[in-house]
Amino acid sequence: MPDQSEDESGNAEETPSIYDAPWTCLLIISNTIIFIVFAVSKSPDSIVFQWGFTPNRIMQISSLPTLITHMFLHGDILHLFINMLIFLQFGILCESKVYWYEFLTLYFGSGVFAAVFHAFFNLRSDIPCIGASGAIFGILAGAALLYPEREAYLFIGFIPTKIRLLDGVVIAFVVETLYAFVGLNPYIAHFAHIGGGIAGALITAVLSREARELLKSMLGLYESYRNEERDI
Repeated sequence: MPDQSEDESGNAEETPSIYDAPWTCLLIISNTIIFIVFAVSKSPDSIVFQWGFTPNRIMQISSLPTLITHMFLHGDILHLFINMLIFLQFGILCESKVYWYEFLTLYFGSGVFAAVFHAFFNLRSDIPCIGASGAIFGILAGAALLYPEREAYLFIGFIPTKIRLLDGVVIAFVVETLYAFVGLNPYIAHFAHIGGGIAGALITAVLSREARELLKSMLGLYESYRNEERDI
């Protein structure tokens, strides 16, 4: 029997398992296999430059496949491990809540938009971007809208913290936004994380009425705050 947790109203809520998320597992296996091939390759740099996403090549037709392929490349074992660990936790939550093709749309749609969003702020950059982080931030945003009251462990900075999922993801995006505009950790594509999260939230809102209503209420609260600020 699956583990259960209680939602805000006290009702038991089933916790999905890996058996509810075959595509999450398949994507993790695919990323791991590709990483092994990448790691033993004699020319990993050429793989990165060929299949990673390079912002200043975004308008080239030949670079279109890299909007997808960059998600399957990771720089080192830690990069892969952290991404896949987070994806396993929250991919299961999302996949169990939507149809398989909706889940894949959420994952790949977030990843593609993350790359485009990163390129918008770095059009002159010739540094290839690799990693599934943008797609995974989309999954995070989706999980937060689908399970806002569920408690989960999230990295706030580098500290794993147990927190309400919606609160934790909002904090994560605020931190990422600060990092992006201040220029901290310049070797991390913070704008890709932000873009992936935006896409994930919007796609999830399209897929789920509950998520749509929650997102509208959050935006409404922000608008009310802005109006009060102007009145002051």
